[in-house]
Amino acid sequence: MDHHCPWVGNCVGLYNHKFFILFLVYGIFVIYQACIWNVTYYFGKDPEFIKLVDETAAIHLQIGAVSTGALALAVSTLLAFQLWALSKNMTTVESHIRGIVKRNPFDKGSFFENLSDIFGQDRSNWWIPTDPKLRSEEDLFLNTRYQ
Repeated sequence: MDHHCPWVGNCVGLYNHKFFILFLVYGIFVIYQACIWNVTYYFGKDPEFIKLVDETAAIHLQIGAVSTGALALAVSTLLAFQLWALSKNMTTVESHIRGIVKRNPFDKGSFFENLSDIFGQDRSNWWIPTDPKLRSEEDLFLNTRYQ
């Protein structure tokens, strides 16, 4: 088990870690799109736009821009941490263990090898939310660099 995620209401582990990462990636795209739409709609090309909308609509656009910006920053930070942990082939729980970052027995040495442990061997399906064809559990857990 990696960790319990209240966003998806489930524990994130080996068999659903791909879906959690994809959830964050797809979420980032939607959040940034909403943030850009809010900002461009409010600060449109027409400077008279502010005069055309009533004060309540302008406040709603400002609140929308600030809240989507804050959410974008929070989810981006979470995704950056998850990608860093994925590059080391470690879980969130393992990242809090002192000394494992320097000597992780599950690190394959290459970012793409570590990524294939979670996303599967077929790279054409990495960004599609389908069940990954993982290596056998024996290969995942027993064939480590530090045996």
